[in-house]
Amino acid sequence: MEAGDVIEALGLMPHPEGGHYRETWADRSSTAIYFLLRHEDESAWVRDRITLAPTHPMAEIAYWVRLERLRRGIATRALNTLASAAFAQRSDLVALE
Repeated sequence: MEAGDVIEALGLMPHPEGGHYRETWADRSSTAIYFLLRHEDESAWVRDRITLAPTHPMAEIAYWVRLERLRRGIATRALNTLASAAFAQRSDLVALE
């Protein structure tokens, strides 16, 4: 599946600051979105694919798993993939938190 297929399947629209998105849920204090940034996209939200502080040798990862999806290994697989990519792309990266 290519990025364009995901954009179409999820009904994402161009974000004015780069990438594609769709709000999936909101209440008075928070919101959830799908956000896709293709390799060739520029975004005001993301300055570096691994960390927002490219001169700092650490990166933070935040995630949320929907209650109905808990204990299926989704976050574990995603975080393992992300960690492998992060350390492969950033030779100066020493920690993920």
